[in-house]
Amino acid sequence: MLPPPQPILQSIPKALTDQILELETMIAHATNQIADLQQQLDDKDKMLQVLNKEMKECIRVIGMELVEQGEKLAELEKQHVNEGDEDEGESKPKVKPHDNVFNSGIHQILMGSMGLGSKATAKNIIKLEPSPPGGGWAVDPEDDKISYLHPDWSVSFAENNAWHSWVVTFI
Repeated sequence: MLPPPQPILQSIPKALTDQILELETMIAHATNQIADLQQQLDDKDKMLQVLNKEMKECIRVIGMELVEQGEKLAELEKQHVNEGDEDEGESKPKVKPHDNVFNSGIHQILMGSMGLGSKATAKNIIKLEPSPPGGGWAVDPEDDKISYLHPDWSVSFAENNAWHSWVVTFI
């Protein structure tokens, strides 16, 4: 018979056993962390499924509300069209295609020159003498240094020409 086998090394070095023990501890810790992360992932997945169901329900409800509002809008438009057919005899406000910045500027210049600007009032114009034939300038009765444009509104635009050249030059 043969003698029993003898171990090659009588003992394992202490540093090597410590290192193996440390690695086993790290593996156990990593395994626990993986299990925790897997649990968190499962929880998040369940939460996402619940939120997804809630979102789909909200979308469904909003869709139904939009359909209802669309129907109400169509009904109101139909009523508006029907009311418009009944009111054909009444005058409707019209779009003024000539309202723009240039025309507004000229309008403000003319109003200011007639004393209807921000500082003067319409009563200043009423106090003035009747306009001369063809329109012209009238002097303020309270202040001789101030004169106002005073067109003659009783005649045509061509006859009301005394002040035209001044306005064109000023503009």
